[in-house]
Amino acid sequence: MDSFEAWITQVLEERTGPRGRRDLNIGTEEESGMSVLAERVRRWGDELNQQWLEKGIRQGRREGIRRERALILRLVGRRFGSPAAERLAPVLHELSDHERIAAVADAVIECETAEDLLARAEKA
Repeated sequence: MDSFEAWITQVLEERTGPRGRRDLNIGTEEESGMSVLAERVRRWGDELNQQWLEKGIRQGRREGIRRERALILRLVGRRFGSPAAERLAPVLHELSDHERIAAVADAVIECETAEDLLARAEKA
């Protein structure tokens, strides 16, 4: 049990810094094995951190696109009325990149009628 305790202590110290380290009697072979395990645990932690970061970025992008769509629908409702916004919603929902969504936002300003806007949105 002393070897396991020493390994846990070493791993935790590498992750969080020393916290009242005790002198534990372990052999060279055990020390080497603990170093390998500690490195593996560190890599696992790094991999998990990277996965969490990537997941957060994806969620942020999805949330940004959702907000862009909501804002466009609000503007269309104010400019052309609720029926136009309701007709645009499914078309806008199919768009998933910022450039195409931005093209629809531009069309809200540039188009004179709801029909023109819907035609441009469907082309985007």
